[in-house]
Amino acid sequence: MCQPTHSFSHAIRLTFARNAEPGTPLPLNKESTRKLAEIPRLLRALAKCYGSKLGAPTLWGGHIHLAIGRDAELFDLNDAMVSDLATTAHELHENSQRQPPLPLTQAVTNPHCLELLRALAQTYYKSELTASMHVAGQTVELPHIALSDFTEPDTGYDSTRYLRAKVIGVCVPAQDANAVLLDDLSILELPTADYPHDVDEIYQRVVKCTAVFFGPTELIRKNVYRAMPGGTLQAQLTL
Repeated sequence: MCQPTHSFSHAIRLTFARNAEPGTPLPLNKESTRKLAEIPRLLRALAKCYGSKLGAPTLWGGHIHLAIGRDAELFDLNDAMVSDLATTAHELHENSQRQPPLPLTQAVTNPHCLELLRALAQTYYKSELTASMHVAGQTVELPHIALSDFTEPDTGYDSTRYLRAKVIGVCVPAQDANAVLLDDLSILELPTADYPHDVDEIYQRVVKCTAVFFGPTELIRKNVYRAMPGGTLQAQLTL
């Protein structure tokens, strides 16, 4: 294979075979062919995210190159796109830890990055194909996050729950709520507007008595509940 006449100093590079020498023919074995089968989806996602700023894909060595236009506007494209993708990848991971998670389009600042990140994640999961951006002598790997980071809420998910739980400790209060530790090591926030107990009173009930919370709650994040109006923190002296 002859060396292309294109300049790839500003390019997206999709790597599907390691240690393939530029300027020499690349035999496509079964593994490389399988990886190439993942590329069309990724190319479509790249084109949609970058618009017409990318050139036609060119096969060279163990890579597929897509040249980035060199007009003045595009010199800022590298930093902006890498920053957007990195931020979105972090937001997706954080959202996957929420209980329940938000819909993806609500969880991220740059929804236009979702399709590309999903395509990167899927192609890496299936074939370990990676993508990198090469601009002005610098190389930046594009993120390939876990598919589990694309978690969305179940349809009809109900985050409310009626608790009857023993309280075993007192936590640092939040700005608008006291917080206690339940016997399953989850945390219960008691909004001061609905449960007007001061910290000392809660301490007396929990540490010097046997305390139990009864009432409706909402799961606001993993292992953290927030009490809704109508519950009660009962205490009984220890015999």
